[in-house]
Amino acid sequence: MTHPVLPGHPHLHYHDRALHLEGLRLAALARASGPPLYVYSQAAMLDALGAYQRGFAGRKVQICYAREAISWLAVLQLFTRHGCGFDIVS
Repeated sequence: MTHPVLPGHPHLHYHDRALHLEGLRLAALARASGPPLYVYSQAAMLDALGAYQRGFAGRKVQICYAREAISWLAVLQLFTRHGCGFDIVS
């Protein structure tokens, strides 16, 4: 059985008929933590950010992440460490 290429590939993919994210079997994570479970791929986020950074290379810009889109501190810290600012609207 072949699986389609998923958005987030290669970080999100099927292996041995099980869904994996960055090499971790998602079903095992779900069993261990219970619902709800939110899983993010650091590698996929940094790949997407890198595409913007390469696209704007050589220009004086500040890439900003919409703060309202997510409130998890670890994700915000990841983007901060990699040069992002934040757009905050109240």
